[in-house]
Amino acid sequence: MSHFNAVLGKQWFHDRKLIGPTFHFRILDQFAVVLSEKAEILIKCLEREIERDSGKAVDVFPLIVNAALDVICETAMGVNIRAQETVTKYHSTVDKASASIINRLLTPWYWPDWLYYSLPVGKKFKSTIDLLHDFTKGVINKKKAERQSQNGYTDNEDNELNIGKRKRKAFLDLLLDQNAKDDIPLTDDELRAQVDTFMFEGHDTTAVAMT
Repeated sequence: MSHFNAVLGKQWFHDRKLIGPTFHFRILDQFAVVLSEKAEILIKCLEREIERDSGKAVDVFPLIVNAALDVICETAMGVNIRAQETVTKYHSTVDKASASIINRLLTPWYWPDWLYYSLPVGKKFKSTIDLLHDFTKGVINKKKAERQSQNGYTDNEDNELNIGKRKRKAFLDLLLDQNAKDDIPLTDDELRAQVDTFMFEGHDTTAVAMT
């Protein structure tokens, strides 16, 4: 057990050292534009709800969950999924996965992996998680392809379309930058796990705090 803990501790320190530079305040400041864009959409969504149910209380939590998901997707992965404007497959899949996790926590006989994953409910959960992983891996592969195609290419700094966006990098971009410099780079699965953590865990807890 002590050897196992030592290995986990070493891995944690390595990952922490790798990810740490991506959260410098100067880098985080660049995402203020994203927050502003998504906040404007949230305001429009709130206005629609108020007009629809004039005089009635509005449950803001679902709207804020969508806003938080929009923000984390664009900042963490560089992907605009428009969660506030459309019902996305990723959003519904996250909801299903969350419900399955809570259901398993509240059902003790589901706790053993060998039993849970042999039951229909466990197989359904695995299928849901696989969809989330496939989405993340697809974005990682797309980012890698973009980086390779842009290697050696320099944007025209006078291009007005690039103003305010040229220097903006998503968490995944920064993570890949750091990973390329690291002596022991993360594998594709480890990269996916890091991004999954920010995607899956980040938007819901942040939405609760904002609500």
